[in-house]
Amino acid sequence: NDGIITTFAVIAGAVGASLSPVVIIILGFANIFADGISMGASNYLSKRSEQDYAKAQREKEEWEVDHLREIEIDEIREIFEKKGFRGRDLEKAVEVIVSDRKVWVDTMMKDELGILESEGENPIRHGLATFAAFSIAGLAPLSAYVIPGVPNTFWIAVFLGMASLFIVGALRS
Repeated sequence: NDGIITTFAVIAGAVGASLSPVVIIILGFANIFADGISMGASNYLSKRSEQDYAKAQREKEEWEVDHLREIEIDEIREIFEKKGFRGRDLEKAVEVIVSDRKVWVDTMMKDELGILESEGENPIRHGLATFAAFSIAGLAPLSAYVIPGVPNTFWIAVFLGMASLFIVGALRS
């Protein structure tokens, strides 16, 4: 949506200032490139920060499992009590979970901290995908100016922008 809206805003401003179509194209591409890089970099940094935070929390939970075993066992017990386990079933669930360190830490990450780790997700790919999506979407309203001989260029850009917003919204739902 940002690619469509910001590019259209640049086009509308340039048309309002009575700038030539060539200048509108240059401004449009400059907007797509600059904002695309900004959005891609932000997505990259966000995903990277998310992963760094999850990694630090995992290391903390591992330390707690190793050094504060009884407290962590009590926390597992509380987690499974909240899930409805009672009596022997509760004790068996606690025994099974704490018998496998990885499962134990995974359970603490998910059920105590609410962290769902995204293993294998590459922040660079996320950033590049955001840049590509922003750029492709931003081309929609600008294409009216890029394709030579289009009559009523601004109104075609309005239509292409609105149609693109509709398509993006439909795809999201």
